[in-house]
Formats: sequence, structure tokens, C-alpha cells
Amino acid sequence: MKKDLTPNLLFSLDKFDDWKIRMQVHLSALHDEMWEVIKDGPIKILKINTAVAQTSTTPQYIPKPKEEWGPEDRTRNNLDNIAKDILFKAIDDTTFSKVRKCKTAKEVWEVLVKISEGDEQEKDNKLTIALKKFEDFKMLSGESITDMEARFIKIMGEIVDLGKEIDQNEILLKILRGLPSNWDMKVTAMRDHRDLKMLSTDKLFSDLKVYQFEMKSRMEEEREEKNAALVVKQPSTSRLVENSKQNKNDIVQEEAKTKDRRFKKDKRKALISDPLGSSMSEESSSDESDNSKDDSALFCMSISSESTCEDKCLMAHDLEEDEEVWYFDNGCSRHMTGNKSNLINFKSIEGPKVVFGGNDRYGSIKGIGTIVRNGLKIEDISYVEGLKFNLLSTSQFCDKGYLVEFFKDKCQVKNESTREVVLEGTRNKNMYVVNWSTTKDTVCLVANNSSITCWE
Repeated sequence: MKKDLTPNLLFSLDKFDDWKIRMQVHLSALHDEMWEVIKDGPIKILKINTAVAQTSTTPQYIPKPKEEWGPEDRTRNNLDNIAKDILFKAIDDTTFSKVRKCKTAKEVWEVLVKISEGDEQEKDNKLTIALKKFEDFKMLSGESITDMEARFIKIMGEIVDLGKEIDQNEILLKILRGLPSNWDMKVTAMRDHRDLKMLSTDKLFSDLKVYQFEMKSRMEEEREEKNAALVVKQPSTSRLVENSKQNKNDIVQEEAKTKDRRFKKDKRKALISDPLGSSMSEESSSDESDNSKDDSALFCMSISSESTCEDKCLMAHDLEEDEEVWYFDNGCSRHMTGNKSNLINFKSIEGPKVVFGGNDRYGSIKGIGTIVRNGLKIEDISYVEGLKFNLLSTSQFCDKGYLVEFFKDKCQVKNESTREVVLEGTRNKNMYVVNWSTTKDTVCLVANNSSITCWE
């Protein structure tokens, strides 16, 4: 007969009600009469008194001499010792000192019950606490319906064990009232269209689990749809950059992989360099340098507040600083260049600051001019002192009446009305480099639709 105890059979004051049920089942499983020993005390081994004439249907029993005991008699007589041994193994040293003088398993059990449940006054106090938990019950922030159900069942178990019964309708209403405000639609529907008196607690929680699953699935679908769109943002306007439907998922996955490599893996540190030329203090190993080259990316964003308006550029340290290379960027608020010689019709101005990512260094917009490449004229190019890269802003193209589309291996600038491609870029790693050979020599890209003019 195996008497080794599992952890959930070890005595616990905090979980006494659960322990009592588990121990009762465990003892009953060991022998049919084991629980009778706990309730009534040691079993007496008896036999029919054959020396007295039996005058009724009920025979008369007398103690059976020990020398007449068979194997079954000895097993039944020893059940009290087995039960007491199991109870002793289930308690700690502190509790054992309170039951060590008990002669039978029944006495041990009664002492443990008294220690845990206390007298009537203590039971009343515990019931008051349990009812308070019931009244204050509500769904916790970030909690699932499954976890909420487990907490509620535990509270109801405490109340029932202390002899208190609560109306089923009141129980269901308490569960519904404990749901947060974003469940109001579901709660109203259930209260208006369901007979709560005919609904069990298990059925109610089952319906709530299904509704929570549907809400979660819907939110995930909406999040995926938002992530699939490339959004062009600037201080005063926000536009969507249209993507090719068949390549949309590839672009999103590639961007996610790049961000994960550059910002979340400690062993592959993508060092953000200072476009003004200052060096970083951290150094990476040769392997890390090779990996970071594959993760090169260029990001520009516009930062605005009530008191300031400035542009911010974040550039990977290993971009080629080629004065003739121009990049498409979907975060910059304006076209920018750090090479004044690229511009014609240059006009000096004192523009806003341009903050370079990775540190507190920044440059300033010192003028505005125009570039001409293969007959294509692009106006409103900001000259940023100290910037080592040439950037074409997709948002500025959109503001001027053009459509920018990104594909897996290229991007295109199109006339929004005619859909004619006026400029293309080819993808190089995670950047789109302007391909000037695709320009149309009868097109110019200027400030807005109302002032578009062409030259040849």
C-alpha cells in the first residue's frame, strides 16, 4: 500500500478546504473503510456470539480474539495506524506538536479541522471576508476570462465551505457586473436576450471565453491591416504611400526583420553614426561589422511640438557617402542635400534645425534650391549644412500631386492624374536609390499642383 504523498497532499492552512477534499479522496482510494476510520475511529474486529441463542434476525457480536484473526482482520485493524501515519506525514513540525499526543487518526483529523476552521466566531469572520471578496469581484486589467473564472470559483468555494448559499441569479449578475466597460455591448445583449435563471455559471463563462477569443482575433486582424500600410507622416499632413498588393507582405516582413536585427539583438549592434563626422565610442567585432553592413538602413522623420519644429535624420554608419547618390525616404518632411553644389537657383535662408539621430548633434537648413538631372527638374531642395547624404522626401512628392509606390525591388514616382512614371528608384539592401536614367525630360517637380510648369 503506497503511502508516499504528493505536494498537493501536504497540509496547508491557506488551502485547507482543498486539502481536506484531496486527503479524503486519497484515504478512501487506499481502502474502502479508511474514511470510516477517520469519521468513527479504529475498526473493532468482531464475531458472532454463538454461545447465545439467536432469538432475532440481528445477530449478537462480541470482540474476536486476536488469535482468531485472519489476514483481512489484521488489515482492517491496522487501518487506523495507516491513516494516522499519512496524516503525520502531511503536516509540518509546528503542526505536529499540536497533534503528537493524539491516539487515533480520528483525533488527529479533528484537531487539524479545529486549527484550520476555528470556532464559530472565527468562521463568521472568514465568511465576512469571503463575502467581501464576492462583492468587490471584478475582472483585473489584462486578465483573461479563464483566469477570472478561476478566481471566482475559488471565492465561491470559500463561501460554500463556510455554509453560505448565494442565489444563482445573483452569482451571474455579479460576474457580468465585474466585466470592464468595453464588454458593455456583450453584457447588455446577454441580460436582454438570455434568461439568467436558466443559465449555469459554467455556461456563462464559456460564452464569455468565445466572445473574448473573437475580439482578440478581430484586433489582430486590424493590427495586421494597419502594419501592411506604409504611412507617410509630416508635421502638417499625413498621407499613405500606396504599395503593390502582391508585394505588400514581402515589404512588411523585410522591414520587421531589419528593425529586429538593428534594435533588439545585443550581439549585433547597429551603430548609429554621426552625419556631422564625429566617431562613436563603441566598437564591434569584425563579424558584427560584416553583419551590420547587411542591415544598413536610412530613416528620416520630422519632429514637431507646440514650441519647436525640426527635422530628424537617422542614418546607418555604413552608408556610402557619395555626393551623387540620392535616396528615396518615406519619413523625411522635405527634400534635403548636404552638397550645395548640387543646387541651382540657390536662395539663402535660415531654416529650422535638422537633428541627426543617435546623438544631440544637428545641422541647420541654410538655403533652398533646385536640382536638374537628365532633364528632370526638382525644386524646393533644402540645403542642410553638415548632412552627408542626398534625400528625396516621398511626402513632399505627394504634396506636389504625385503618387509614390514601393515595390519589392523598386519604387516609382507617378503623375497622380496620368499615372505616368516620372522617376524610379532601385532597391539596394533596405534602401531605394534614385535611378536618374529613368527620368522624363519633359517633367518638372515643383511646389504644388497649381504651379506645375514644364521645360525642355
